[in-house]
Amino acid sequence: MPDATDEEVKEAAADEAARSAFAMDIMSSYQSKVARRVLRDVENRDRDIQDINHTIELLNNMFTDMQEVIAEQQDVLDNIEQAVEDTHQNVDTAHREVKKAVWYRIKARKVG
Repeated sequence: MPDATDEEVKEAAADEAARSAFAMDIMSSYQSKVARRVLRDVENRDRDIQDINHTIELLNNMFTDMQEVIAEQQDVLDNIEQAVEDTHQNVDTAHREVKKAVWYRIKARKVG
């Protein structure tokens, strides 16, 4: 009935059954519009959720890659740390050796 002519509308207004059918057509049309809008909203939300899921997967891959890089670099960092500790010990040993050499030098001057 939404496409009814003016004459059909007048006849429908006079007939209770036609008014009821007209009202049902209007309700059906309205419900159809609401259903389409709800469907569109659900589809948009689904698309948004898929986008979020894709972004989370990308982030997960990035963190996994970063974890692998850190694990690979750990050996390098351990080697650097060991080299620093070795250097510190060597500097301490060298310092003691230089002090001994100075002491022997001073002692040798006093004797000679």
